[in-house]
Amino acid sequence: MLFSFARVSAVLSLKRQDFYYQGPRRWLRFHEKGGKEHEMPFHHQIGETIDEYLARVSIEDKQPLFQSVNKAGTALTGRALNRHNAWVAIRKRARNAGFLTPVGCHTWRATGVTVYLENGGRLEHAQQMAGMSRPGPRSSTTGPKTRSQSARSSGFNFNGLARENCAWIDSV
Repeated sequence: MLFSFARVSAVLSLKRQDFYYQGPRRWLRFHEKGGKEHEMPFHHQIGETIDEYLARVSIEDKQPLFQSVNKAGTALTGRALNRHNAWVAIRKRARNAGFLTPVGCHTWRATGVTVYLENGGRLEHAQQMAGMSRPGPRSSTTGPKTRSQSARSSGFNFNGLARENCAWIDSV
């Protein structure tokens, strides 16, 4: 959500086949609200993270990319992770990482958009990446600033989100 600006529902609905190559670049195909499909090249850190994950698990093309685990926590179930469990996992990991304020799924989406814009990214590209049709109440002057400031005050390290890490989308 941080590098793709995707909604949690779009991330959780990803199937293995939605992570693919198109020429030399790797892409993600998100299934957004209203049945819309949104395809985009992705940041290299997304690729590295998903590659590490896929190296540890066995997931067929039509299976959900992010799955729930069995009660013992030892195996994937084949069912998509639900929004509540994703939220709980994100909050737990944020707390373990030392965040002082509550962090949720939207925090990563909003923070990613804000940092992208603060580093010279274009609003039109941010809107397209986030699957938004037009700026609204969550434009760069409202929601994301507040969410980003919350993440910043809790000690989140933005060094990895420098302008050179945002330039990849401007080249598409």
